[in-house]
Amino acid sequence: MRNKISFFFGLFWMSGFIALQGIPHAGAIKTMFSLLGIGHLVFLLRNSNLKPVWPKLNAEVLLFIALSCWLLFQSSLLATTPMDALAALVKEWGKLVLMVLLGVWMVVRLDDGKSLNWLPWGLFGGCFVHVIATIAYQIWSYVIYGHLMLMNSFLGNYGYVSPFVSIALAVLLAELSLRLRGQQWLKLSGIWLFVLFFLSLLSLAILNTKAAIVAFVMLCLLFVLVAVVLTKSLRSFAMGVILGGTVIALTLLWGNRWEGGYTSIAMASSVNVIYQAQHLWDTGTIIGDPSFYVRAIWMKVGLYGILEHPLGLGYGADAFGRYVAELGGERGAISSHSGWVDFTLANGIPGFLLLFLLWVAMIYRGWVRFCSGSPVGLVLIFFVANFVMRSLMDGHLYGSHLIYFSFVASILWMLSRKRELSVY
Repeated sequence: MRNKISFFFGLFWMSGFIALQGIPHAGAIKTMFSLLGIGHLVFLLRNSNLKPVWPKLNAEVLLFIALSCWLLFQSSLLATTPMDALAALVKEWGKLVLMVLLGVWMVVRLDDGKSLNWLPWGLFGGCFVHVIATIAYQIWSYVIYGHLMLMNSFLGNYGYVSPFVSIALAVLLAELSLRLRGQQWLKLSGIWLFVLFFLSLLSLAILNTKAAIVAFVMLCLLFVLVAVVLTKSLRSFAMGVILGGTVIALTLLWGNRWEGGYTSIAMASSVNVIYQAQHLWDTGTIIGDPSFYVRAIWMKVGLYGILEHPLGLGYGADAFGRYVAELGGERGAISSHSGWVDFTLANGIPGFLLLFLLWVAMIYRGWVRFCSGSPVGLVLIFFVANFVMRSLMDGHLYGSHLIYFSFVASILWMLSRKRELSVY
């Protein structure tokens, strides 16, 4: 009975903590779930007989240390406003480091085969909550108002919700790949796996987020690559094409947000950068969805900022806004809507290269561990790959998205390395 209570309590606080990362103005509730989680871990630690063990230093650990050192050096000596950059670095990167250490510590001290048996469902469940909330909101809106309210959820609009739906799909695609080798990470039948996958696809189509759709198509390509390697069959290729095509078809049924995209981007590329920086929100006469035009403008301004400041402006989520103000634009802009551009503009090309190498090292480590028999290694690959794609198209390399990613990635990374632990 005690084990069952611990299982459901762990599932409750972990899924709740993760789900809340996508909800703005929920700081107090996030803190409550964090305290519940720490209390649960302390309780589990009392019953754990495992000795404290830590992984050997490898490429991932060294790259993370090198990245942290570069951020500290850059913000201290190269930033345009060092005090502001250092304050932002300590506040956010300091929290990120603590969450990474917490994730590693959880596995190091508690992974005895029973204490963390709730963890896979807690990590996945926190994202799947957004799938259920999105579909339930459509049912509710149809019953109350007589029509659907697409691109919305009980937990926020598509911008807040879609990143978590993307993660749910990434985990489920990893799970589908594992089934091809007779393994599984989520303990559920094939029928339930199909149901969860269908609901996640439906939620993705309802939200109709361009970045989420592109990321999913890329994940389908990754699934095809893994499946072909595992099965050496063209049937796996066909399965991936069907999955990607299904999502595209469903999104077109709800409304075409892609019309005029090429024209809008071409128009944006022909406008002077300084003029663009001073008129960030001016969409002019745009064909189709104006977000293509705006994103192209902001991306172009951000890239020019990187060329002018290759060593970065200093840590902070508002590096893009600072550069816009430097060009005489209005104050108030924050992100270029590309985390890659934001992070590079703030922390310099060396900072982004270190971060990118860290991503590559984690994906490589996941593949090595998967080839050695660890199913968590493949989950790590899909999880990191999804975040890399989403951060290219959305400003996810700061704030709760980055901290949440780092926390979960550290847990998955550590779980995949169980056989490599060494006592120090």
